[in-house]
Amino acid sequence: MMQSSLSVIPAEAGIQECRRKILSSALVLALCCLIAPPTAIANNDLAKIRGQRQLELEGKALFRQGKYDEALQKFQESCAPKYELYKGRGNGYAESYIREIYVMRGEYEKALEHVTRVLKLPYMQEILKKSTHDNFTEEKLEYEALIKARDTGSWQPVYDFIDYLKKTHHNELPPNGYNLGSITPISTILRLYDTIGDHDAGIAYVDMILDWTFEVDKPEFSHINRNISSEEAEKYMKIKKLADGKPNKEWRVYKWLREYLLVREAFEQDKREGTRGRATQALIQSDY
Repeated sequence: MMQSSLSVIPAEAGIQECRRKILSSALVLALCCLIAPPTAIANNDLAKIRGQRQLELEGKALFRQGKYDEALQKFQESCAPKYELYKGRGNGYAESYIREIYVMRGEYEKALEHVTRVLKLPYMQEILKKSTHDNFTEEKLEYEALIKARDTGSWQPVYDFIDYLKKTHHNELPPNGYNLGSITPISTILRLYDTIGDHDAGIAYVDMILDWTFEVDKPEFSHINRNISSEEAEKYMKIKKLADGKPNKEWRVYKWLREYLLVREAFEQDKREGTRGRATQALIQSDY
């Protein structure tokens, strides 16, 4: 039986945030195994860690508000050498935001240059040797596709990259499977459909995920109305909680559904108005 999507996705994490946490956690774990002596973490300068984290949180808040220039300054400051725990290792969490801001501003060459530099770092090459999947190379391919699409005036390179993602992650994407690693390719595919302005493809992809999940997770979804709006899902969330206010399983189902419906509705609105960009904003604002 295919694994339930709800059983592997933490309800408190945003789609994009999960992506960064996965990458950051993997890097930290790998770095600790590769370079950290047994007492290194205990001897770290906590003030340094707190200072860096504060800048990251400020940058993240500005990013979610669409204040990309200000957010970029915060993230770049958090990458300053004075915050490094290990010389030359950088700050993967903030750097992923930096590349995302470059992409949001259409500065694809900057994003490409950044990720290419990261891939060439000796410690990163050691990490990737031990990794089962290389998200950084996928980022590089995405930026190259966006540059080629811009330069040729055709979105075909981006469609080709989307097809590449679907084939590469075939076993972990609906309708074939779903796990924590599914978050990154799903959010990337939806964001690229939004970049292209292919509203119908974005809507169809969300519908496919929802239909598949309702089929696979029948015990959790059997009493849920598939055709509600995000606003209706949020109303159900307010009443589907335990007496102490903590979320229960049914609340999690409606929360999960609401976030995907928000993306779907963003595509629908852009389609009606002949615009694009709302689905990307919905992904950024996602609280799932």
